[in-house]
Amino acid sequence: KWGYPKDEYTTTGHWTPQLYIREARRMVGAYVMTSHDIETNRTKDDSIGMASYTADSHLVTRIVDGGVVRNEGNPNDFTSPHRPYEVPYRAITPKQSECDNLLATFCASATHMAFASLRMEPVFMILSESAGLAAVEAARQNLAVQDVAYAVLRPKLLERKQLLKIAEVPPPKKKK
Repeated sequence: KWGYPKDEYTTTGHWTPQLYIREARRMVGAYVMTSHDIETNRTKDDSIGMASYTADSHLVTRIVDGGVVRNEGNPNDFTSPHRPYEVPYRAITPKQSECDNLLATFCASATHMAFASLRMEPVFMILSESAGLAAVEAARQNLAVQDVAYAVLRPKLLERKQLLKIAEVPPPKKKK
């Protein structure tokens, strides 16, 4: 009833031959997103897209605290419900003194807690589309990615129906 699947990965002792890497190194860029950005400081002047998932991270251990079992290190015990927040362009650009031709969407500049929310595939798709538009603009103007004017990038994002501001998010549908 319990244990490794008898019919899967038979040539590798029933272990998957491919590791699932949930989180690895991230860039320390022009702006480092933190838990404050996903919880309280949710608007940005240079928003390139939005995210709304809570900080989804695994707990460290279970402890007994005053006769109650608690999850230590589980942010899901403390984070607020799903609320949208804006992701700044600066979070996908490195410090210009380190590199001027890179846009990093999967290893965006974020702390562990912020990345625990940013790491969702829809967010990566949004950030990647935004990065692609910024890369084209940087190449067309022969600029460093950090020098792409947000005033030029924003209309291109809006043209593609990208939601950039919390105020643009439609309210949830009411259940009947």
